[in-house]
Amino acid sequence: MKRFLLLCGPMLFLLAAGTLRAQQGYKFDVKTYGGAVCNGMTDDTAAVQKTINDAAAMLQAGGSPGPIYFPPSLHPCKVDTITFPSVSGGWLYSLFDNGLYANHINIGSFNAYVGRTSNFGGGGSLFAYGPSAKWLRWQKPTNIGPFVDLNGVSEAYFEGINIQEQYSQQPVVHMHDNNGRGCINIKFLHCEIRGSVRPFVIDSSKGDISAGFNLRILDSSIASTGNGPALSIENFGYVTVRGGYLTSATIIEKPGIPFMDGYRFEDILSENLNNHPWLTVSGGPYGVSNIILDSIRMADTVRNVHLVLNQTPHTSMTIRNCGWNDGLSLVDPASIPGGLSAVIESMGAPATYAQAKAAFQWGEFTSTQGPTIFYSSPTFLNYIGPPMQMKP
Repeated sequence: MKRFLLLCGPMLFLLAAGTLRAQQGYKFDVKTYGGAVCNGMTDDTAAVQKTINDAAAMLQAGGSPGPIYFPPSLHPCKVDTITFPSVSGGWLYSLFDNGLYANHINIGSFNAYVGRTSNFGGGGSLFAYGPSAKWLRWQKPTNIGPFVDLNGVSEAYFEGINIQEQYSQQPVVHMHDNNGRGCINIKFLHCEIRGSVRPFVIDSSKGDISAGFNLRILDSSIASTGNGPALSIENFGYVTVRGGYLTSATIIEKPGIPFMDGYRFEDILSENLNNHPWLTVSGGPYGVSNIILDSIRMADTVRNVHLVLNQTPHTSMTIRNCGWNDGLSLVDPASIPGGLSAVIESMGAPATYAQAKAAFQWGEFTSTQGPTIFYSSPTFLNYIGPPMQMKP
């Protein structure tokens, strides 16, 4: 008996300590504070929104609310439309150890969303780069517009959030301006965005208004139901997509924006494109500058799939380590004539010169399989000179 009591003493102490920590918990727990049921069926909108609003109010009043916490449960929390207020007194931080069923989620400025774990909610996962919590749009006859909306917000951070619709025509994530105020400094890390023909859309309310600048998508998966574009960028500058999966992308320049600059795509996988380019650049008339494509891998393509289709004048880009066949052009020969200036250091560079040189104003084509080729279109002869080869 004495031995039993000696063994139980420390165990009882640890259990008591664990219970104390659980009782302390997070103040703004959507279940214990807001009264959410989180059984996957009950409408928890009011309970979740109250928790969010009260945490934001404490932050704005100079307090430190800690995270808005979505605790583990057998089923996700179900809501209709929830809004995370924009704040300025610090970061409003939401922590997910559970999934979220919702119809619309409005994102606020200086908001962080971190997912640690949840059930996939029947939606699965594609090229996941770490643990995540699922945000899944549940079907409703009145579903219109995007699932997750960033309306002129600044400083929004997403980590480990798996955002998914169910075979929708609507954007999963929509970034845009709010009466001329664009989105600034947005980051996605270890996230998934999919379930739509156009899952991630960035645009502006009018052609002469900027949608914002500075988007970073790191080690994340963005997949469209089809050829895409999985990521559509309009009137928005300074975008970095590094690591992960991206079905395809498009950059669109509207006539009222005189300068679109700074797009870097690096170390990315794409699969199953069918007679469709990986990147389409369109619009005009000023052009899109400083596009960098580095180590883009297109697997299991069907029919004629090129890395780039350029449909706007004055586009400049650098392509590195993207080709796998010196006989296949990286640039679609159907690109507009003379619209592209590029440095290409990749397998496929000689074929790009041979098959698509009419698409270039000026180009440098380098491959491990042959000499570097410098080319200028007739309109550039006064500046560059005729085509020539640099012998190894």
